[in-house]
Amino acid sequence: MRALVKSTYGALNLVAIITKDIPKIYSQGALDGGCFLYSVANAYTTLLKRRFEKFPQLRQNWNKALLNIPFAIDFLLYDIGTDRYNIGEKNYNISTAKGIRKERPKKTSYKLRNQDGEDDHTLFLLAIKTILYEISAENPNKKPKLDVKYLPYEKYGTRRELRKSIDKNSVLVLCISHTDNQEDLDHWVCVTGKSGSNRLEVACSWILLNPDRDQEYKYVERKGFQNRIHNDWITLSNLDDSDFISDLIFKIYKR
Repeated sequence: MRALVKSTYGALNLVAIITKDIPKIYSQGALDGGCFLYSVANAYTTLLKRRFEKFPQLRQNWNKALLNIPFAIDFLLYDIGTDRYNIGEKNYNISTAKGIRKERPKKTSYKLRNQDGEDDHTLFLLAIKTILYEISAENPNKKPKLDVKYLPYEKYGTRRELRKSIDKNSVLVLCISHTDNQEDLDHWVCVTGKSGSNRLEVACSWILLNPDRDQEYKYVERKGFQNRIHNDWITLSNLDDSDFISDLIFKIYKR
């Protein structure tokens, strides 16, 4: 049985035809802003090959993580997502997830903006760490199997450095920004691999179910770099002032 649903991201104009084959890449719903969360979930399954639906404890740990990240409710709201991570409150107090999970975190105050007004990566990094510490440790007495590092755009934003940052033990979670005359749009994806000299392979949570597609297309997941699954790609030479990788780049890697 087929269900025809529209899907989109970027310059592609596709319509996904869902068949009985179950997608391996986790996808968000049509009315939420959860692409940031799904990019982390897809990074986890890409690196550790563990599916949430197969492990009840993993699902419980995911729920626990979401209860402890900043502004968790925003991810259920249409077109909101990480807005307050970028421009929200002056300060935000949250229990930080440091070290292994058995260590009790302490309250810390985080600025949401740098003094020059640029977006601060701190809350994004904190949210990713919180999720990874919960879902990638098999029990509270063990260290998590995954960690995250912020990659400053000034150093890692080039084609060469982006590609170097992806290897058999790591993926990237990053934000792609699109601007036009009406609005600015941000979308988070997991970069699972690289191909050729100009392409990044992507696990995108939005391409399966997006109401803006207007051409028929069969949704396809392909194996690429390190035999990892991807359903979209970024052609680096096509990026310009209207579609570009933002300064929010995070490397998730095996310890």
